[in-house]
Amino acid sequence: MLPTATQAQENESFIMNLTEFTVKFGHNSVFTEGVKKME
Repeated sequence: MLPTATQAQENESFIMNLTEFTVKFGHNSVFTEGVKKME
């Protein structure tokens, strides 16, 4: 259970960093479209 939880936490951090990076570089609309496709 612990390794899985750690992996999930790392993935969450990666996604947050990726989101921050994407928004900073003004590709928010592109990122939003990507999120819509994932849902």
